[in-house]
Amino acid sequence: MRETIDLVAIVHEVVEDAAFEPRAVARRAAHRDLRRRSSAAIPELLRSAVENVVRNAVRHTREGTAVE
Repeated sequence: MRETIDLVAIVHEVVEDAAFEPRAVARRAAHRDLRRRSSAAIPELLRSAVENVVRNAVRHTREGTAVE
């Protein structure tokens, strides 16, 4: 079922969860201050999609760089 969810909160959670991985290989994930956004979505599916994008970005970025 769709719910109104805070998209920025999901992005922050995913970045925090993924933060330990990039440091191990000289990469990092960071988020900027974002304006609040909400979306009507299925929370688990949206979180999974955001997590996939963030983790792939970190995995495929050059060492010594950051994904923002």
